[in-house]
Amino acid sequence: MTVEISPALHEIIVAVSRKAVDERLEEIAITRRDFDEVRAALRDLAVAQARTEQRMEELAVARQDLAAVQKEVAAILERFDTWISDLKGWQLELRYQERAVAYFGPLLRRMRTTSGGGSRWGPSIYGSGGTRRAKPPCSGQ
Repeated sequence: MTVEISPALHEIIVAVSRKAVDERLEEIAITRRDFDEVRAALRDLAVAQARTEQRMEELAVARQDLAAVQKEVAAILERFDTWISDLKGWQLELRYQERAVAYFGPLLRRMRTTSGGGSRWGPSIYGSGGTRRAKPPCSGQ
């Protein structure tokens, strides 16, 4: 059983079929373009990730270098602290040496001997009058 189709109907069927096929091919082409765009975006992301990983490695090395420099600076600061402490001590010693009378004068002026001494050189700091005695004056003998 063969059915004969009129040429006008045949052209309508062919036109509708071509239109449907063309629309489907266009959808496939759009899907293919979208897929290509996604693939390109993934490539760009992979390149960006590789650059980021390289930068992270560089940052890790820089951080290690920074930690080493910080340790060196801490050691230098420790030495400076010691030097400054020494300088402060020396400065204090010099101040007391240069101004001894101002610092210790009032204490020295208030000092009194506790026992009289017969020492030739004055009162003894030991309180016993000293060990060396002056000879008594000659009475003409």
